[in-house]
Amino acid sequence: MAAKPASEGGARSLSRLETANDRFKQTFNQWLWGGIIVATVVHFGVIRFFPTLTAADVAFSVTEFE
Repeated sequence: MAAKPASEGGARSLSRLETANDRFKQTFNQWLWGGIIVATVVHFGVIRFFPTLTAADVAFSVTEFE
């Protein structure tokens, strides 16, 4: 089988090479939604399992009248 001439697309141009950065950009959508799902689960876990906070009674009464 003969090699194709460059005019027929046989040679790869530099603009067609896939770089590591291109592959990284293609996975952005997966990382985005995965991160949103993980953050949601972590937030619900913290809200669900965090101990209930209560405030101490700091009220005071004054028994003197002027």
